[in-house]
Amino acid sequence: MHHEMAIEMAQMAVTQAEHGKIKSTAQKIIKAQTQEIGRMKKIANRLGVTPVTAGAHMQMMDGLETLGLTMKQAGMDMEWTLLDGAKPFDREFIDMMVPHHQARSAWPGSS
Repeated sequence: MHHEMAIEMAQMAVTQAEHGKIKSTAQKIIKAQTQEIGRMKKIANRLGVTPVTAGAHMQMMDGLETLGLTMKQAGMDMEWTLLDGAKPFDREFIDMMVPHHQARSAWPGSS
């Protein structure tokens, strides 16, 4: 779900960003995160587990708790839907996307 959130934010940037660098970065995020989701789903399939699907908020919260993570540590504590139509969009996209992807470094045991 972390990657799905990044994809949704990046899809908004492709259509709403003012600067070409933001749009091209958003396209790269979509491609990379989509590929990673595909790889993780294949692994889950081989292990016989069902990944959490979008909209399964409570299941995701339980999973984070099991891992000892908070929503903030997982980069999922922002109200990313407010990004849609934000003015100036590019600034808001950067302000939301950077902490979203930095969250990984806040996970217990990560370096």
